[in-house]
Amino acid sequence: MSNVYGIDVSAWQGTIDWAKVKKAGCGHAVLKINTKSLTADKQFAANIKGCKAQGIPYGVYRYVYESTEAAAKKAARAVVELLKKYDAAPGTIVWWDVEDASI
Repeated sequence: MSNVYGIDVSAWQGTIDWAKVKKAGCGHAVLKINTKSLTADKQFAANIKGCKAQGIPYGVYRYVYESTEAAAKKAARAVVELLKKYDAAPGTIVWWDVEDASI
């Protein structure tokens, strides 16, 4: 069995040199797609473009803030719209990042 290494990135990592990431052996990436306000993460456009250009498979994640079903549905629709807007690969995996005990 071989290991496949990946990275998790958001605007907090700044501008990523995706060619260097590929050269370092990164096998996949998980990109933060949007913010609490449901707008795209400041680096999402660049990150998805970089992954596509380098042939790095990617998924997306959303840090969960919503505590009601209605709010969660609104957030899910926002994610779907961004996936469409940035022409995400069919079958892109979406993670809901639930960290707060109150959620």
